[in-house]
Amino acid sequence: MSTDLLLINRPGQWTATAVADLKLEEALSPYFRVKRIEDTGCDYYKDDYGERWSNKVLKITDCDRVVVAAPVTAKWLENICKANPKVRFVLNNHTGPLLQNANGIKLLFEYVNLAKVYANLRLASISEDAASWFTALTGVTFLWLPDMYCLTEFPSPKEYVNWVDLRIGCFGTVCCQKNQFLALKVAIRLSQIVQKQLRFYVSDHRLGVGGEEVMSCVENACKSYGVELTKRKLDTRSQVLEAIGNLHLSIYPSHSEGFHLGTADGIEMGVPSVVSTAIKWAPAHWKVEASDLKIEEMAAVGYQLLRYPASALTEGRMALLDHNTRALKQWKELLNA
Repeated sequence: MSTDLLLINRPGQWTATAVADLKLEEALSPYFRVKRIEDTGCDYYKDDYGERWSNKVLKITDCDRVVVAAPVTAKWLENICKANPKVRFVLNNHTGPLLQNANGIKLLFEYVNLAKVYANLRLASISEDAASWFTALTGVTFLWLPDMYCLTEFPSPKEYVNWVDLRIGCFGTVCCQKNQFLALKVAIRLSQIVQKQLRFYVSDHRLGVGGEEVMSCVENACKSYGVELTKRKLDTRSQVLEAIGNLHLSIYPSHSEGFHLGTADGIEMGVPSVVSTAIKWAPAHWKVEASDLKIEEMAAVGYQLLRYPASALTEGRMALLDHNTRALKQWKELLNA
């Protein structure tokens, strides 16, 4: 075999799932021969989550270990398992795309049924908590195969003393789960503490569950409090990193997350984040429970990150390194089995 591990995801390198696989490939490459491909046949997002798959089934010849990034259609997954009986597949579930979809639980059980039929298919999740929950829910063991993120940039910390404004962002799919409205309320309180004009940034792309209502709340609150709202259209990886790098602080009060690429991107670009307890690997004192009752506490955390940016980034980098160490152990167990 010329490759130890083949990673398959849907097209679109700017998407969080595809970027996560790209960063995973970088992290695993020093230890294994890793190849990453995109297959149009597994694009579950076409036709608003419609049932589409490629008539041409992917034949795998140079690798016996394949990890597929979910969500994919159950038909595509069955076809590829059937066409490659000697290849061992793992379907790794990215919790957001799966659980935010109205048909997510139905799809999950379709995967489970396939795993019961095909001996060459196992299931996994990038979230350790989700893997445990999926296992209890379905009776089928889900592995924990976390994302990894190797830092390549180490920018100098940003000192907030001479800023004329305060630039805070909450990028990602606008939806109830990402909680952009709570992020804005924390940002408004923080701007009052530091006495700077607030500029708030969100993504301008596909809306998730409850996204229209969330965006309406954000827009109305910005008008009421005189906040300058900027919607960034992020079509490429470079645009994502540039947008995050333009910030002084990110706020991510998500209700649930698997890994959370935005927090890691912030560390890469020298921007710390106030996050919810859903982002498990983040430094302990970056984290606050995502609740309207915790706005003052979240703002206080943000203030400390702004006051001590150098120590904040050091802690962020160490937390990411610790996560990568744990994650690598899981991947080695899979690939050396």
